[in-house]
Amino acid sequence: MCRAGLLRPFVLLAFLVHLCLLPLAEAGNRKICPDNFSQLAVQAAPAVVNICVTESDMRRGPSGLWPWDPGEEPPEENDPPPDFYKFFEKLWPKSSPDELKDLDPLLRSVGSGVIVDASGLVLTVNRDLPVSGQIWVRIKGNKPLPARLIGSDQETDLALLKLKGKHNFFRLSLGNCETLKPGDWVLACGNPSGLGFSMTAGIVSAKGRSLPGKQFAEYIQTDAKISRQFRGGPLLNLKGEVVGINIVPEDGNTDAGFAVSSKLAVDVINQLKSSGKVVRGWLGLSVEALTPERSKRLGGAEKMGVLVKQVAPDSPAQRAGLSKGDVILRYQGCPINKPKDLIQRVAASKKGSQVTVTCLRDKKEVDFIIRISARPDSGRAAPPPGYAENLLGVKLVGVTRELKDKFSLPVEYGLMVVELDAGGPAGRAGLLRGDIICEASRLKITGLPDLQKILKGLKPGRGLMLKVNRGDKFFDTALDLP
Repeated sequence: MCRAGLLRPFVLLAFLVHLCLLPLAEAGNRKICPDNFSQLAVQAAPAVVNICVTESDMRRGPSGLWPWDPGEEPPEENDPPPDFYKFFEKLWPKSSPDELKDLDPLLRSVGSGVIVDASGLVLTVNRDLPVSGQIWVRIKGNKPLPARLIGSDQETDLALLKLKGKHNFFRLSLGNCETLKPGDWVLACGNPSGLGFSMTAGIVSAKGRSLPGKQFAEYIQTDAKISRQFRGGPLLNLKGEVVGINIVPEDGNTDAGFAVSSKLAVDVINQLKSSGKVVRGWLGLSVEALTPERSKRLGGAEKMGVLVKQVAPDSPAQRAGLSKGDVILRYQGCPINKPKDLIQRVAASKKGSQVTVTCLRDKKEVDFIIRISARPDSGRAAPPPGYAENLLGVKLVGVTRELKDKFSLPVEYGLMVVELDAGGPAGRAGLLRGDIICEASRLKITGLPDLQKILKGLKPGRGLMLKVNRGDKFFDTALDLP
């Protein structure tokens, strides 16, 4: 028999074995995608909350908008003058106390959050949280619960809230994001206003991403859809653990989803719990990346090190002896290949701790022992309530869609003056009750946080230019601030 004839049975056998293995391979591929996420949805829903705010403690009372509970007589010392009654009686029809007995505060949803501790700690994002006024948290199947701001971190945009009262809240555990790999399945969860618990599924596109203006944080990128109302909600792995906190970039781009890693979130939570602020380490120098050619000329490795561009006077780096032109190779023994490596390792170092920085100087390695300081302006605790209002001598309430529709207001945004100290800065500038502040320093005012930010940035003695709406007219006025 020829050789081809002898081989024919073996070829046929190999072909049949291949056909038999195909279904097994396809079954293996199908297992890569979970059958469904229903169990994870049931597990996560009770801990994913909606965050709402009120920008004033004012409520709708029996004859309009009053700073006391519906149905109660106002204290004499707080009784506004008659023109105040007339003004708001025109705005709101009279309602009986029975109709207003169960009225919830006027709330505006600003995003989502996740309960991370049974005592009522809620992790969310800082953006749009009010500087003054009440924060509310909607939990599945319950009325809004009041919460207070423990503190926030501007660099990561994370904020920690504490629900008022003692309850054993359902929580989600913070997982290990280090085990995540590109291609792993994740779920982005949120609690949008009017919709309740929602989630989208996707995969991890990349880890360690950077975003403009956020030098201390690395982000998980995912193709799971993350809308504005999802920001502050958790990014879950298939175990139901929180591996990230959803954010939306400042440019508003939602084509790709991003989340602050749980590793960074844990550090932020711990610092906010203990002191109400986040403090980061500081060396007091600026660095730039090295090209391979320049690194070789300086005597370093082709892909290692960052060049010191500047050392701040009387900084930890200067006191330790570092100078312009040094090449930083290692930080606490860990290789430094790009500026971000150094920035994030320094930021994670505790104030007062000693670190070893290995530099290349005159083609020789030199170790410097440096005591870490706190980064200037690092970590701000929750601001005192009523700062903006007290400074201007007014009581303000945000213009909501309900207010605009109900009173046919000519503006879409702004802060309405509902109380006024005639001798205060706003009163001296000619503002009246019912005026709406639309702009400050030529910047749009959509809520108290906007005004607070502008006031914080003003130097002492500087005036404040306001654009104000009164009736169907707009005018500019300047305030002299203390």
